[in-house]
Amino acid sequence: MRRWTTPLVRHGHARSVCTAASQLEGAAAATHPQAKRTITATITSLDEDGDAIGYDASAPVHTNRPLRVPFAVPGDTLAVQVWNKDLVRSDFTSAMFAQLETIEQPSEHRVEPLCSKFFGICGGCKHQNVRYAEQLEQKQRRVESMFTDRGIPVTEPIRRIQGVESEGDAGLYRYRNKMEFTCSTGRWMLDDDKTEDEEVLPEFTLGLFPVASVSTRRARTQKKRRNGRHREWNSRILSIDSCVLQDASCDWLLQRIRSLCEELNIKAYDFHTHDGFLKNVVLRRGTVGDDKEIMVGFVTTTLEGETEQQQRLNQLVETLVRDFDLEQQTGNVVSIVQQVDEEALRHRRETAAEKQRVLFGRDFMYDSILGHHFEVSLDSFFQPNSTQASQLYRVIQEQIVERMSEKKPIVWDLFCGVGSIGICMGPHVERLIGFEIVDAAVEKARKNAEINGYTAEQMQFRRLDLSNHWSEVESQLLTLAEDPATRPDLIIVDPPRAGLHKKLITLLTRLAPAQICYVSCNPETQVRDLELLCCGETAPYSVEMVQPVDMLPHTPHLETVAWLERRHN
Repeated sequence: MRRWTTPLVRHGHARSVCTAASQLEGAAAATHPQAKRTITATITSLDEDGDAIGYDASAPVHTNRPLRVPFAVPGDTLAVQVWNKDLVRSDFTSAMFAQLETIEQPSEHRVEPLCSKFFGICGGCKHQNVRYAEQLEQKQRRVESMFTDRGIPVTEPIRRIQGVESEGDAGLYRYRNKMEFTCSTGRWMLDDDKTEDEEVLPEFTLGLFPVASVSTRRARTQKKRRNGRHREWNSRILSIDSCVLQDASCDWLLQRIRSLCEELNIKAYDFHTHDGFLKNVVLRRGTVGDDKEIMVGFVTTTLEGETEQQQRLNQLVETLVRDFDLEQQTGNVVSIVQQVDEEALRHRRETAAEKQRVLFGRDFMYDSILGHHFEVSLDSFFQPNSTQASQLYRVIQEQIVERMSEKKPIVWDLFCGVGSIGICMGPHVERLIGFEIVDAAVEKARKNAEINGYTAEQMQFRRLDLSNHWSEVESQLLTLAEDPATRPDLIIVDPPRAGLHKKLITLLTRLAPAQICYVSCNPETQVRDLELLCCGETAPYSVEMVQPVDMLPHTPHLETVAWLERRHN
């Protein structure tokens, strides 16, 4: 039986948790004694992928290639293994992978991770071993260097990143309002999972994808560099019974769902044959009121009601609701929804007339941001940290009040999703028009506006694909801009990680609103787009303000708000 893990490093030593991958590395080293060598590295920073970046402490500066060392901490002095082939490459700019062996001198920023069982193996949060103040400092430097490297001028200095206000359970941990767990017939084996019978494999695993080993990531990077793409992945799942990023009531639900699946013999999805029944379990928990609402989602390969597996799932739901009440868990389970997995249908060349079914309660739950309430369905995009989302949206509110005080502006909200940003701006705008590609999200945005007391005249939401069909996009937006009643004073854009399409950037310059607010979950693509809008003497806009917000502590993820004003060239 093959097993995979990565080493988990503790002060002064590395604890290896198993592995065919490491055994193969050892065999390769025995065959090729010079395949790897050990060097001393000093760690200086964290990159956008969450890896630590360091340098060979003894190498000359002009030949010192950056080292990428997963799970190291800025300020560490480490003994690391590197591949000799990487050392002789002529490219001294791209970082090469290094495997942490021992910690020679721990950083003052190094702390013990709260999740001692899974940290270093789970791919969920990479920075639990980094003091939170240093996490914020690294994110701040990353944003500043991106703007500097692109040569994007900012009128005022980039603001200090807004971190969590509480460093307890309400801030640094237990902050996620949504977690998605995967079911699989394959398990990523740890020492605790080993049995005397090496041929016995668990048939049901519920958890998260593990982080790949350093050697695997190195091989993937090199193959992608050669071939332009790399699509290999492993379907083995790390069995998780709790997560410090979700509420304790969701931990209980996760544990009970797993035990009931095993008791009732519910079949996990097989990623190779595409057989099986249950593929994902989604847990959502709201923040409204004392009795927080909870939604449970089961993503399955079919919704056929007469199958044996479906009947077992119905039995699971009945037992789960009863036991949750008996255990007097905090929160209130108001929704249990089953949804068919589109990808599984495609692999099996099947279709489904019914895509979703309510198994208990209703098909939505309530959550809130900045005092506004929102209906959230199973697959709605909603900021995963409601508390930090309030900080993020408050920044936009303050800019509208400060910079557009003469009259309430007409605002367009591009990529509006379920309408959360635009609706939270409601008290400060004359009129809002939101644009979104997903029909269900558009309907939910209209409903959310109504819930918060806005009329259809005050807030409109339209379906529009802002990454394709450019003749339709131009026609709709330019027509709206010709009418003084709908011409935008401010356009808010909150695109996916890929950023804005160049044609949309060109269209923004034609629409020429007085202000643009660019909200981004990926600063790399944000600065790329801002370079087109704000660099050069003839650039139509200037960047007035940049505010980073730490959305997900212990991860490399952050959001940035950039405020643009039209130049009078």
